[in-house]
Amino acid sequence: MQRGRHLISSLPARLHQGSLPENLRSGGRRSVSTLILLRHGQSIWNGDKARFTGWCDVPLTVRGRVQAVAAGQLLRARGFKASKVDVAFTSGLQRAVETCELALASMAGPDQHTWDSKRIRKCRRLNERHYGSLQGRFKSDQSLITTHGEETVRSWRRSMHAAPPPMEDGHPHWAPPPAPTTESLADCQVRCAFLCCLLSRARPPSQASDLFGSRESSKEKKAKRVRAVRP
Repeated sequence: MQRGRHLISSLPARLHQGSLPENLRSGGRRSVSTLILLRHGQSIWNGDKARFTGWCDVPLTVRGRVQAVAAGQLLRARGFKASKVDVAFTSGLQRAVETCELALASMAGPDQHTWDSKRIRKCRRLNERHYGSLQGRFKSDQSLITTHGEETVRSWRRSMHAAPPPMEDGHPHWAPPPAPTTESLADCQVRCAFLCCLLSRARPPSQASDLFGSRESSKEKKAKRVRAVRP
């Protein structure tokens, strides 16, 4: 996110001065930021034999790492240097975190001292959409269509409100709460939008601590999950 400054020189006549923040009523300065949206590179579950990945914490492929570096080079060529990035937000999934780190390092170029992993904030609210019991299965698996029907499977993947069957605790990729058991795209949208509210400081006090509280490595989190399900 690249920060800049500009002067508010005029305001629409239809806006009443009394409804504006104090710094704008007086014609003061206002921060303006650039939001950079970047998808993670190719993971081992993307490509020709793609699987429903969701919250499964799979790593990048070599190609995915090259893509992340190339994205950073492109941003740097367009004038977005790592030194100008105030903060980077990512999910807690390693494919997203590594993409973010590689892109920032690439944006820094020869000036590697201009970026720091401490600027990266991880939050599960930015995780991919949870695919329920489909997680880990091949997207080309014809048994899904045979069992559930083509229209149903298409609705799980493309519609806003249809959710795949929920994951049960015997599933090989089961994770205990607060991980969901399934999500529609609308569910995913709600949790991401809620995070935006928190970031804009319009945060419910009782839930403010739910932001970026954990910076554990993926191995540490996996060890906790194992302990949680061990009898």
